Amino acid sequence: MLEITLYVSFRFISLDVGLAHSTCRRRTQNLEVSSLAKAFVYFEKLVLKRAVIKSNRRLVGAICLLLACKVNEPKESLNIGQLLEAMAKALGKVSVKDMRDNEFAVFAQLEFNLYLPQHEFMPHFERICAIKGMCSLSHHTK
Repeated sequence: MLEITLYVSFRFISLDVGLAHSTCRRRTQNLEVSSLAKAFVYFEKLVLKRAVIKSNRRLVGAICLLLACKVNEPKESLNIGQLLEAMAKALGKVSVKDMRDNEFAVFAQLEFNLYLPQHEFMPHFERICAIKGMCSLSHHTK
């Protein structure tokens, strides 16, 4: 597992969080890199469907990360309540209630399909690994 700050998570999803770096480092979750990569793909799919607008981008980005974590993270290590609270604190204008109330709507917009073939999320995975200075899977397969 990789410790990834929420700041990094939401900067990749093109959200203007505006948090101080020191504040973000205190609000970390142990997330798999692949969970974050999948959240980007979900967000992009919603952007292409024109479901994301300026006023809801933070909420939708947070829900995409939530859905990706629910699908991808090991169940014994995932604390949904803690993740929701951390995202709400990091984003300010997005509440836990808003995330819970809109989660199903975002899931429906994704056509109830959270499975992603590897070729859809690997470019994001590679980019995150490169930015974090990690060795990517492609280095091991060549």
